[in-house]
Amino acid sequence: MASNRLKLNPEKTEVLWTGSSKRLMQLNPSDLVLNLDSQGSCNVTPTNSARLLGVSITPDLSLRQHALHASSHCFWQLCEIRSVRRSLESPIELTIVAAC
Repeated sequence: MASNRLKLNPEKTEVLWTGSSKRLMQLNPSDLVLNLDSQGSCNVTPTNSARLLGVSITPDLSLRQHALHASSHCFWQLCEIRSVRRSLESPIELTIVAAC
């Protein structure tokens, strides 16, 4: 990272151990200690899900959590549209719903 002039941000760094369910049971997830040259060391704790390029992934590499997040976001958007629906004309309403 230093040769590419990159710095590690400990608050945004996540570790996600992935594998089959059998392998994950055998794994003892503990904190990962990263030794940084100029910043000392930093502890990174494993998480149950991580976001990578806007997609939430879990240790078993399923997209279940991502689908739940996307559906709840869509439901919220539809509720917001419903609150202003009466003040919109029908073609505009259809365009807004299609855009969401």
